Amino acid sequence: MGFGFSEGAAMWWLSTSDLSRELDGVKKTGAKWLRILVDWSKIETSRGSYNWSQLDAMISAASSRGLTVLANIMNTPTWARPSGSFLTAPPTDDTYLANFLRAFVGRYFWKVSYYEIWNEPNLLLFFGGANDPTRYTSMLKTAYTTIKCAQWWGTVIVAGMARSVSGLSPLTYYQKMYAAGARSYFDATAMHPYVYPSGISANPENAVSDTLAIRNLMVAKGDSNKKMWLTEIGAPTLPSVATGVTQTEQANEITSVLATAADYSWVGPAFIYSIRDYGTSPTDLEQHFGALYDYDWNIKSTGRALGL
Repeated sequence: MGFGFSEGAAMWWLSTSDLSRELDGVKKTGAKWLRILVDWSKIETSRGSYNWSQLDAMISAASSRGLTVLANIMNTPTWARPSGSFLTAPPTDDTYLANFLRAFVGRYFWKVSYYEIWNEPNLLLFFGGANDPTRYTSMLKTAYTTIKCAQWWGTVIVAGMARSVSGLSPLTYYQKMYAAGARSYFDATAMHPYVYPSGISANPENAVSDTLAIRNLMVAKGDSNKKMWLTEIGAPTLPSVATGVTQTEQANEITSVLATAADYSWVGPAFIYSIRDYGTSPTDLEQHFGALYDYDWNIKSTGRALGL
């Protein structure tokens, strides 16, 4: 099913010219997919009132370059989540999410048909400070039912799970999701098998073994026909920090994961995180995940390996 790129929140800050420049680079690599953060908290800041302008620009830019969009639905508006909670918390009422999804699907009916529901909920940071697979499953059921009613051919994907850094391991999370009745409410699963800083053969924090374990669980549960998407892979090019890597190491890790994924028929598209560095901090790893460009638009080693 090919590969693509994921940009995350940084894409929401881009000017029209920078967005075009990034996606022109993506197209040159031969990528077929773009994972776009659909930030509910920015779109529906007040209940029932939507501002689609930045999302319109991103989806149109992707479509015009022949990139298939994976919509990563994420982040609850202040009015729809518990008072004082972080924006990654689930809504207080899943009806709020259902209403947003109906509006989203209606607007992009012919441009988007792939939906990933949330991001790394097995980490406290990305589920409002809680490890709650049962609550996530409830939200997933609402999202699946809503999307299928509005667009029967839409593909609903479980949130990509983080490797076993903290919180619940991906395998434990999936076991609890299945126990909560998730099986009939997703079309594909997702993982984020980052293998930095030591590479795929070293299997840092069970990135590879957790992925295989979840696949085995899916088979045992009768879901062998469902693909597992790799909705984030990559590495931060900041070798001065302990878990950072050099540009050469980043390129080797990304290409090795892509090559390994291609050997398994049950793996879906793989998404490289991300396109361009969004800063130059000498200590913040998050600013250095760009695979194609550094912050100043210099082509990185991964970019050259992918044909830029």
